[in-house]
Amino acid sequence: MEEDTGIPPAPAASVATYQEHQLYRELEQKFQQEGLEAGQHYYLINRKWQIEWLQWVGHNSTRSPSMGCSPDPDVDMDGLGSPSGRNRSSFTKERPGPIDNAVLLEAPSSQGRLRRNILEKTDYEIISKELWDLLFSWYGGGPPIKRRANEQSGGTVMVELFHLTVNLYLSSDPLQPTTMIESKMTTVAVFKRRACEELGVDFDKVRIWDYFNKKRFANLEEKMDKSLDDCRIFEDNDILLELQNEDGTWPSLPDEQPRASYSGGSFWTSQSDNADDVPTLGTPLRKGAVGLRNLGNTCFMNSSLQCLSNVPELRDFFVSDKYKPLMNPGAFKTKGKLAESFSKLLSQMWGESTIEVAPRNFKWQIGQFAEQFAGYGQQDSMEFVEYLLDGLKEDVNKVREKPYVEIKEADGREDVVVAEERKIAYQMRNNSFIDDLFMGLFKSTVTCPSSTCGRVSVTFDPFLSVKLSLSSAVEDRTTSFEVTVVPRASSASSIRRHKASVMKFGNVGDIIDAVAKEAGFDPKDCILTEIFSKKIYKFFELTDAVDSIRSNDILVLYELEDAAAFQVSSEHRCGDKCGVVIQHRQQRSMNSHQELLGIPLITCVNKRIEARELIDDVKLEVERRIGQFNDASWKLYRTSDRHNIERCRDCIKPDDGHLTFESRQYLVVEWDDSAVVPEALSRLLEGITGGSSGSTGSAVGRAGSVELGTCFQMFTETDKLSAMDAWYCNRCKELREAYKKMEFWTLPPVLVLQLKRFTYTQFSRDRLDTAVVYPLEGLDLGPHVLHDDGESQLFDLLSVSKHMGGLGGGHYVAYARSSEDGCWYYYDDTSVSKVRPEDVASQQVGAYVLFYLRRSHRPTTWGAPA
Repeated sequence: MEEDTGIPPAPAASVATYQEHQLYRELEQKFQQEGLEAGQHYYLINRKWQIEWLQWVGHNSTRSPSMGCSPDPDVDMDGLGSPSGRNRSSFTKERPGPIDNAVLLEAPSSQGRLRRNILEKTDYEIISKELWDLLFSWYGGGPPIKRRANEQSGGTVMVELFHLTVNLYLSSDPLQPTTMIESKMTTVAVFKRRACEELGVDFDKVRIWDYFNKKRFANLEEKMDKSLDDCRIFEDNDILLELQNEDGTWPSLPDEQPRASYSGGSFWTSQSDNADDVPTLGTPLRKGAVGLRNLGNTCFMNSSLQCLSNVPELRDFFVSDKYKPLMNPGAFKTKGKLAESFSKLLSQMWGESTIEVAPRNFKWQIGQFAEQFAGYGQQDSMEFVEYLLDGLKEDVNKVREKPYVEIKEADGREDVVVAEERKIAYQMRNNSFIDDLFMGLFKSTVTCPSSTCGRVSVTFDPFLSVKLSLSSAVEDRTTSFEVTVVPRASSASSIRRHKASVMKFGNVGDIIDAVAKEAGFDPKDCILTEIFSKKIYKFFELTDAVDSIRSNDILVLYELEDAAAFQVSSEHRCGDKCGVVIQHRQQRSMNSHQELLGIPLITCVNKRIEARELIDDVKLEVERRIGQFNDASWKLYRTSDRHNIERCRDCIKPDDGHLTFESRQYLVVEWDDSAVVPEALSRLLEGITGGSSGSTGSAVGRAGSVELGTCFQMFTETDKLSAMDAWYCNRCKELREAYKKMEFWTLPPVLVLQLKRFTYTQFSRDRLDTAVVYPLEGLDLGPHVLHDDGESQLFDLLSVSKHMGGLGGGHYVAYARSSEDGCWYYYDDTSVSKVRPEDVASQQVGAYVLFYLRRSHRPTTWGAPA
């Protein structure tokens, strides 16, 4: 186990802001040039904290793409001795608090394990040890999360994020396991030694077993030099240390035979090799309606496999061994092994007496070929389907030596000629049964927007799946936010919410402009903030990228009499006003816990002010919001550190005399523990979070519903490319924001449709909960297909991969129609049940990948179409 936790914060070093950035950038560039090295350790850092720090030092990566980049960071030196630099107005340049990596970990009782739903670039970044040591020396905090980089079978080097959690049993006490966390690359010998030390037993007087299903499944003694991964040891695997008998002999083994399993069925094991998938025997609901064991966040794989295993022609091809004569041992990476392991798994799943399979070998094999599926983090079911189909396609590809093929544009030729030419060119490199089932052709038309050019490019492109947007192209380029608006107190206007729609690649200034227009404010008088844990977590810059805002960020826009007073840059602090954030708290006498109340209020005060005047100004500001209250019920405290709001004890008293503020201040109104806090104060919080602090998101997810047919219509609409996706016109000799239209030329017998529920940015990943209405039978795609190839364009639903819950940490299940009896079955890992067709049709919000079968390929067991 390589967890570093509980290390106390290191004292922050006194380093100028621009020096922090320069030192970091030098090491960052070194890390980027060197890349990951197998055997070395790297560190995870909370992405939210990292972004806050990057904004503190003025790093260009936090700016909107539409603002462009500058060669040097716009850093406010504040007299710290900068050799040069261009200052600009800044709201965000406050020094971050200690590094907070605790949010990346599960509960403390989990021994510091990483949360399974965290996403790189969204929740964390991987940095070098040098970068971690540098940041830790300045900010402290933690805990440090160290991980080792390992070389994968394909030669790629990856950081092993999720270590194996295994349950260690001792034969003398088989009911009380000990949890151990190890790297999957740890050898059996090293693990056994550590396990013996953990349980206090003699290394030479125990033997180690893979204790799968609480049975002595495979003896690992002869695999001491193998890694746990090579031995197919998976997440939450049981391991047994078997004690030697007093006479020096070993406990006897039962004869090799089917044995009772935990599920009431039975499974077969040779007690010598654990390199196979493991079926559990019994009486299934129906042949093929079997469960798949979750081997550690493998629900995405299980859902995908259930969908594909119910494609009749695909299953028959691999179960009947028709694929064997076509095996391609020269296939890149997979060498035919993926097809072989897929065939073995399907054969077990469709065994007459199989009720469940633990796909141990298949999971291991696919992890050897695709590193992203080697670990135990949650993955995307569509990405798995795409990889599996592509890998199977290569494994049974009839083409052994792929020739170079030039792809030609239409150049005025008829579509039929160009499409056939493209199909032949494709088959010169890709000719497999997978292509026969899943390959269709797009027609792509790109038109140069220049009136003096008018060039039109027509090409035909093969596809194995189709990604359907749930909104139009215009909607895809925009995003909406709900922003709580706090007018200046003197206006006597109430706090309310407004919706703003802006371009995704715009900047925060666009949001402020849109909301201010709706609210009737002057944008120059407004500041946009993010509220987190009832505090102002962030003051947004006008140049911050819109896509840096996450869907669950709580946005509050404040109207001020002098917004410049809140800017931190020295060039903007020459006025006589200072920005002040007012927080409310109350000490709970039972546990002495300081609870923050309401939402932060912000205002401006004179930089040079008498203490009594400041107290009166704060009271007036608060009373304008919540009404009058008793002077004896509260005290006023101050701090310049926003991380110290709950703990600051610098009380301001009326007789303190003259006060001077140079920069933004945080004032805390502390209510006496016996005081009755005005009800209006609590209502301020409810106004932005619905009564639950930090629970309501700001980005507006697209609600309502859309017909699947409408998704096809939107797919074929003409779209204007953005500057980021500009097309190179070889006639104009420059990039153009051209017009592009995608159409269907032909469709395959098995049509795989991905509903684009997930949106990605540089900073976040969001899920759309738009309901998609899809037919179980009779999906008519004739109106969307250009070429009449004599095939029916009616399709019937075959299976559905459903995603439930939040991003990363969600769960995948499947619905599939059996070719055995035409009935629908629901698959949730090992749980299988028969369901009604209307149950399948109702999965409109969760449906993620739809598998449709051409009517002419419909199994006879399904009966006549409805």
